[in-house]
Amino acid sequence: MSELRYPTWQEPVRLALLEFHPQKKQTALNAAFDAIKARQFELRGDSDHHEERIAMEDATRTLNLIQSEI
Repeated sequence: MSELRYPTWQEPVRLALLEFHPQKKQTALNAAFDAIKARQFELRGDSDHHEERIAMEDATRTLNLIQSEI
């Protein structure tokens, strides 16, 4: 398994994707959304990190899709 490029928020996303227990899935999704939001807040006003911003948008779309199916 390769190292995560942005582990601060990608690790909670990974855990949410791997969680199969229905009662724990929503908690894991919330943690992933929160981690992404926290990182977006950290990057406010910073015009760099374009690739990371795209990765966060992709992850958010994936999490929203999964959330819509539970």
